[in-house]
Amino acid sequence: MITIELVAHMYAGDRRLWTKDQDLRPLSELGRRQAARMAEALSNGPVDGLYSSPALRCRQTLEPLAARFGLPIVTIPELRETDGFQPPPGWDGLPPDMAPAMGGAYAAGRASSALRQIMIGLPERRVIACSHGDVVPALIAFLISANGLSLPPTHVRRGGWYTIRADEANVSVEHHDVLLDFPI
Repeated sequence: MITIELVAHMYAGDRRLWTKDQDLRPLSELGRRQAARMAEALSNGPVDGLYSSPALRCRQTLEPLAARFGLPIVTIPELRETDGFQPPPGWDGLPPDMAPAMGGAYAAGRASSALRQIMIGLPERRVIACSHGDVVPALIAFLISANGLSLPPTHVRRGGWYTIRADEANVSVEHHDVLLDFPI
């Protein structure tokens, strides 16, 4: 059984004020403090792998863990943000009310593919994966629905995470509340 601790990246400022490529947007100073606090919470056991969206802010969220455990951060493109649940490439002309739903389904499917890649690489280990605030709940909703599980609370702010435990036949999802004394 693999255990995947799934977190959204820490605070990186207002995306609307960033005029460059969103993948280059770094964590703010607050986000760096949040990443350090999250690393403390997630260091309560062995960590065998670190996986991230290509976005700099996701990789920076995992840097304190990489330093603590001496692990590289592996980038997985399928953990990339959706930018408002854009529909799959080439699916132009969808009705406006349908486009976000198709984009959300596409994002959840991509993130599920990322989980399969992680499971193949470290099938009986504990890993930490960092994605985005839109991808994480989409993936959790997909896993809950596909596996007949009870829907956990969603995170509307940083500082909480989900633990996914999976093997070839079973999946479970555990919700972790926002950490006490989490920088905000």
